[in-house]
Amino acid sequence: RMTTSNVSFEIRPVWSAFRWEWFRYCRRVSVWLLAGMFAGAIVIVTGGVVLFDNLGQRFGETLSPAAFPNAVLELPVQVGPILAIALISIAFGGDFQWGTLRSVTARGAPRWHTAVAKLALVSISITVLWAFAYALSALVGLAAGGSNPDSQFGFGETTPWGGTIVKLFAVWLTALAYAGLGALFTVLGRSTAFGLGLAVGFLLFESVVYPIANVVATLAGSSVSEYTAWTLRGATLELIRGNGDLNRWVFLPVVLAYIGLLWSLTLVVLRRRDLGSGNG
Repeated sequence: RMTTSNVSFEIRPVWSAFRWEWFRYCRRVSVWLLAGMFAGAIVIVTGGVVLFDNLGQRFGETLSPAAFPNAVLELPVQVGPILAIALISIAFGGDFQWGTLRSVTARGAPRWHTAVAKLALVSISITVLWAFAYALSALVGLAAGGSNPDSQFGFGETTPWGGTIVKLFAVWLTALAYAGLGALFTVLGRSTAFGLGLAVGFLLFESVVYPIANVVATLAGSSVSEYTAWTLRGATLELIRGNGDLNRWVFLPVVLAYIGLLWSLTLVVLRRRDLGSGNG
């Protein structure tokens, strides 16, 4: 029988593992470098959108009210999975490189405590980055003198606050799914480079091969879109953009299933993996 004391006893070591992960995570230069590059890309995209908006006014054409938030939100859609893969690969790969995971488990801490702490840490990091990116883009747009200040915070006929929040939530879930993919490959190879390279390669494979397969199938008088829509890339994009024949929320349990599957496999592999002689 589970009591309150039992629950607190289980939460306390996980919280300790999270604090230790946070301590090491904040001292990794690569993490701050990735965050800085992402913030810089947001500023560039925002400035470009505002610049074209102002130029359009001079020539009698302006961007639609939804152009600003949609253009800015498109960046997390494109780079979010890669960013999540990079962050989780650094988090897991560093443990194998420096042997810290072996020392932690040698003190009696279950391996799943570390995995859950890393998942929580990356989830929070992505949430902070998304919020920071959106706030930064809005401030840059206002400072640059965009033609429609209200639209820079997500208001507009086609992109209201609700639509913006839904899209950010879908992008966040997508990032968690690909973080699970990166974690699985990193633990399998005990290497940051292995996990990062294989997970990004899989992402690029999906991004290139599926559209080509759809074109070839269309030329042949058939279609494969009803199959590719249920793949990891297809389901996450349908959830984000909702452009398919089905309601976008049909793909929510599919994406959640992918997240659960990938992270469960990561826990299984981590439990059985040799923690010595990591490749970094």
